Amino acid sequence: MMGDAQSLPSRQEALLAAPYASTDSRAPAGRLEMLSKVLAFCLMGLSQDEAESVTDAESLRRKYEGLEGELLSALSEKYGHPPGEFVERARELLGTPLNRAPREPRAPPAEVGRTEVAAPLTALHPILACMRREREEEDASWRRVHAAAKEMLVSLEKMELRVEEQEVELARLTSEHSRRLRAEEAEDPNPEALRANLASTVTHLQLTLLRLRGATQRGGVSAGVLSDVEYKRRMLSVQQREEEDLIRVYRRVLRQHLTSHSLSPLCEEIRRVDAQLRQLLPESPV
Repeated sequence: MMGDAQSLPSRQEALLAAPYASTDSRAPAGRLEMLSKVLAFCLMGLSQDEAESVTDAESLRRKYEGLEGELLSALSEKYGHPPGEFVERARELLGTPLNRAPREPRAPPAEVGRTEVAAPLTALHPILACMRREREEEDASWRRVHAAAKEMLVSLEKMELRVEEQEVELARLTSEHSRRLRAEEAEDPNPEALRANLASTVTHLQLTLLRLRGATQRGGVSAGVLSDVEYKRRMLSVQQREEEDLIRVYRRVLRQHLTSHSLSPLCEEIRRVDAQLRQLLPESPV
């Protein structure tokens, strides 16, 4: 209600057909003039009788001392301008006729019984109770908004802290992964060199086997030649078993790498090498 009153300054100048913006409400004449304007509203029906109207008007003026313009604007906004007879009656009750300057009343009619009012202002004045209720509701609304904003700020601070912790953890995991990759690259042999060595060994074995077959097919082979061939055959068998054992060991290493590092970029190459090594063995190992 007070916000509406402040947004309509022209209502203050036109209220009761008497400008009060230039009236000093702190002077006796100014307070009396302001009291008569508030009393006119009380006489319209806000109070039960004239004595109570004077009491209510004085209570409202004291309650909103310094904010008289806003009070009159709010009353005018809610109840409209009081008719002339109420304005005249208010001035008569306060001893301020229209044809002379306002003066301080010597003894308002309800001055004697004012101290006997025991009920709170909110019960005596509906307009005051309404204004106070609206002000309390607005204060409560702002308190709720402030509490919600505070909770949101705390939540944002916690979220920022979690993001920072996750960034630190991500940096640590990235560093650890890079370190493991470097260690694995340093430990594992070069696949290209291994394939070259295996191919050379297989070629050597194939040539040796061809020479042995050619020697056995020639006639007139002496006992010394056969003994030499048998010796070489045993040596080749031993060498072949050693090569097969080496291939099996290397396959186990490759499979262990695949199991431990399923996302390694070398997985596809390791599978291809493992398939080639499996073809070199007479049977797949258990």
